[in-house]
Amino acid sequence: MRVALLAVLACLLGAAPAHAGVELGVQDDPLIVRLPTAFAGFGADRLLPPTRVDAALDSLGVDTVRMNVVWAQVAGDRAGDPLRLELYDDAIERQLAAGRHVQMTLSGPAPKWATGNHRVGAYKPDARRYGAFAGAVARHFRGRVARYAIWNEPNWWNLLRPRKRNARLYRKLYLRGYAAIKRADRAAKVLIGETSPLGRPTAATPPLRFLRRLTCSDREWRAARRCPKLRADGYAHHPYTLQWAPEFPGRQADDVTMGSLRRLSRALDALARRGALATPSRRSLPLYLTEWGYHARSKRVREPLRSRYVRRGLQLAARLRRVRQVVWYQLAGPPRVTHAHWDSGLLDARGRPRPVFRAVRGWSRTRATRPRPPLALP
Repeated sequence: MRVALLAVLACLLGAAPAHAGVELGVQDDPLIVRLPTAFAGFGADRLLPPTRVDAALDSLGVDTVRMNVVWAQVAGDRAGDPLRLELYDDAIERQLAAGRHVQMTLSGPAPKWATGNHRVGAYKPDARRYGAFAGAVARHFRGRVARYAIWNEPNWWNLLRPRKRNARLYRKLYLRGYAAIKRADRAAKVLIGETSPLGRPTAATPPLRFLRRLTCSDREWRAARRCPKLRADGYAHHPYTLQWAPEFPGRQADDVTMGSLRRLSRALDALARRGALATPSRRSLPLYLTEWGYHARSKRVREPLRSRYVRRGLQLAARLRRVRQVVWYQLAGPPRVTHAHWDSGLLDARGRPRPVFRAVRGWSRTRATRPRPPLALP
């Protein structure tokens, strides 16, 4: 019976395309990592079986699977307790066996013993203890995880607090995390940023303003004051335009969406020229678009408009040679029983392909027109 189901799914989804061009990634931690209920928020018994998940990833031609390792979820009750990283081992081995890369975002919230207010959260996380966390993760997964990213959306108001100091806090977290990961696994790449795209007065610092503060730059990207030089293997960004067309550049000049990626690439060029932020070989950082997608239940962007926007957005990314990767977030919509408000799934909760699945798969098959960049950066 299972074989028959897989055969039907394979026919429905189509054959796997050759991997080439910009990396295509997918993130869906509940489906792919399948953490216990206490971590995922709902039981794996309500999710698609791993065989159907694998069939969908193969059909899309996914190169890389992104996973979040949430510090507070894997940490012990006290500093120094071993991390519960074995929760990720099976998922990683499954991806590697399928020929896909794995990258991890080492995100908050922090455990209560590592925050400024001694509560689980993102208030003044201790950079030294974060470095120890990052190093322990990299040691555990040495040789199995290709890339790590430091924190997640540090320019969003409640993901790194206080907001007025978020860039300074992030700089400390990044410096500690980068050094610890490189000591533990020299071959692993480290991404900086993981920034959200749009500035909002009460919610988010615009990404370019955050980047200027992070690198101690003025509006012309010149040094405004002394600041530690930063090294990274790439810049991670989330260029969502959930309510608008992908070409929408944002409401202000410091926003960065899929339609205004050149703003970010020009800023990275300027920072590399002065040595403020560059690769270890002193080059300008490539771009990794580590979250992107459109909501399935949006009132403003319904099918077939959603699929058209997705095709156009992916084409925008592919035209910019700086872009190395696009990660779609999520693979499948969450079951309704979860009452989750976010649903950007390519499949519905029962695993049936939505029209947008075919849009992403069609783009994936065109990637042979552009040579796939090597995993290791120069």
